[in-house]
Amino acid sequence: MQRPNRSSTRWPTATWVAWVPLCAALLLGCPGPDNPYRPYPEPDFDEFVAAVQPILTRSCSNLGCHGDPDRRLTLYSVEYLRAEPAVPGTPLDEDRLDTAELGWNYDSVRARLIDEEVADEARLLLKCLDPEEGGIEHAEGEVVFATVDEPGYIALRRWIETGL
Repeated sequence: MQRPNRSSTRWPTATWVAWVPLCAALLLGCPGPDNPYRPYPEPDFDEFVAAVQPILTRSCSNLGCHGDPDRRLTLYSVEYLRAEPAVPGTPLDEDRLDTAELGWNYDSVRARLIDEEVADEARLLLKCLDPEEGGIEHAEGEVVFATVDEPGYIALRRWIETGL
């Protein structure tokens, strides 16, 4: 009878010694600073559909702007960019966005609110406002809202507040 190699019998023990603390740390969470990541804000979805989506459709989702799939913020709209049909051969509704497209737009826009704490300082809102009124320069001098008194600006601001 051959005697077992001592190094081969130590390997499982060494593995357990290394893996048990690692697994425990993963399951229990590692000690350290609080999670620096903020959760996604959850502004009201119904208000998004009713008040914000029409603004996006009218002002932002054309093919030369955010209706371009190569842009960092891509938005679907009935008139321009559409998602592929969920079921091949099923035509897209020509009068309204489907649930997936609305969900995409909602998630894409609310993702821009992660680091925001106050609606008036939200970059999403300020990029739509004329820089002469306190806004931030937008692509090629595009101005969506000339003043903070415009109904679209007020609607977008109100929607942002529902999630902050």
